[in-house]
Amino acid sequence: MFTVTALTEAISSAILDSVHGTAVDPFEAHECVRQLYTWQNVAQRTECVYNLVGTVDEPSLIDRLHGYAPLYSLDPLAASISVSLSVSVI
Repeated sequence: MFTVTALTEAISSAILDSVHGTAVDPFEAHECVRQLYTWQNVAQRTECVYNLVGTVDEPSLIDRLHGYAPLYSLDPLAASISVSLSVSVI
């Protein structure tokens, strides 16, 4: 979660890393991220996801409705609306 305590701990940790010389060089971090997100790399990963999704069987209506069961304990009204919308789309 994003709390004041978590932020304080993260900043303290970053300061200690800097003092101890174990902080990540921002230029090295940028280079790593830059290589992870090339157009070629993103296209390959997207293609893998599409291929995987294409092999998954579509769940039955009953299976999809059972997927909404946890929502009822949280918010019955929102769950009812979600189920109504999902059924009307079919």
